Amino acid sequence: MSSSSSSSSSSWYNPDEESYTINDGRPLNLLNPNQFYKICPSSSSSNSNNNISYKNNNNSTSNNEQALQPMCGNGSEFCFYFSKPSQRQMNTERILIEIMGGGACWDSYTCQKQASYLYLKEELDDLLGKSCQEIQYGTTSQNGNGNGNNNGNGNAINMLCSGTLGNSNSDDKDSDHNDNGVDFTQYNTIIVPYCTQDIHLGSNTMIYNTNDDVHHNGAENIQFVLNWMYKNFPALRHVAVTGCSAGGTAIPVVQSLIHKHYNHFGHRSTQIASIMDSPVYLTPTYFLNNALPNWNVESILSKIGLPYGKFIDGGGEEYPKMMWDYILKKGDNRNKWGFISHTSDPISLMYYQYMSGNSWYTEITDSISYIEKKHPNNVDSYWIDSEGHCTFGLYYAINEGGSDFQNYAGSIFKED
Repeated sequence: MSSSSSSSSSSWYNPDEESYTINDGRPLNLLNPNQFYKICPSSSSSNSNNNISYKNNNNSTSNNEQALQPMCGNGSEFCFYFSKPSQRQMNTERILIEIMGGGACWDSYTCQKQASYLYLKEELDDLLGKSCQEIQYGTTSQNGNGNGNNNGNGNAINMLCSGTLGNSNSDDKDSDHNDNGVDFTQYNTIIVPYCTQDIHLGSNTMIYNTNDDVHHNGAENIQFVLNWMYKNFPALRHVAVTGCSAGGTAIPVVQSLIHKHYNHFGHRSTQIASIMDSPVYLTPTYFLNNALPNWNVESILSKIGLPYGKFIDGGGEEYPKMMWDYILKKGDNRNKWGFISHTSDPISLMYYQYMSGNSWYTEITDSISYIEKKHPNNVDSYWIDSEGHCTFGLYYAINEGGSDFQNYAGSIFKED
């Protein structure tokens, strides 16, 4: 499916589509409740960014602080997915953001291996026009084991927006039961696909091989989504963010950007809660020095004031811990953070070894323990004592952790 690329401010609807594919100019009040839409950039919205790019000396093209046109790694169109809650639960005060994962690449070898992840999967369009509950029903009933609908990568998914985590009484918002969980059927939902192989933070085009450009454009895509949210939800009370693998890795920066926008000049009305599911958290020194620059994450990190050069030069393998600690210090004490991992994660271990690391479990537990001790009121981890990784919607954590995990996640996501 494609969306209209007309630059006219009135052409918010693509007349060639009778579907739910629209551009980002369509007014929120014209979207049906409880149905997913695919929201794509209009040419007018991308042209308004006054894009400037320049060539680096390392076979790359990098943008300035203004966002490039949102795009996937192979240059194709980037879009995201959105649904309002039901008519009965309609509001503009709560939103759930789910950031998808799917690997990473930083050189010719890894980007050739990940070439099929440099564009949006057509399977994602199966969401269009459906409610969270309909999609969830498909995931659990099609073949009886949760492998019905998937995230475009063949993995089973869970739709958080279809129900509750922990104990929540959505019919009585003043009930004490709401102190123990969250009802995501009350939330607007944004799903952020992943097609740039840069943990959603890149701002660079690399030429790894002749005629083989890779647009590490994740930062611009994330900013496009957030700008749309800022415009359509100017007064949010509660934001819940989750993501799997590469999607989880981006969450500290995404939460910091949201916090900076809504809670500024002492005005702290928006509470933000996040759960990172199996993020590729560790970053070996060799990768920091020789691969991370290919993504140009410094561009988006500068927007949250993070002293990138100081952290890279002085932090080495402590960089992820230092970055998260910095973001926590700049945040709000009301904001809650969760961190989920299996005690044995072959996917995280594989990428850690690709990045030249070795002792994954020891190093990650030491790092997370440090953060928890330093920020005990904000950060809580949950370890699943088995082998596994993650997929969309906290699927494995919910299925393997049962009610224990449900209560843990509910305590993180609950609105104070």
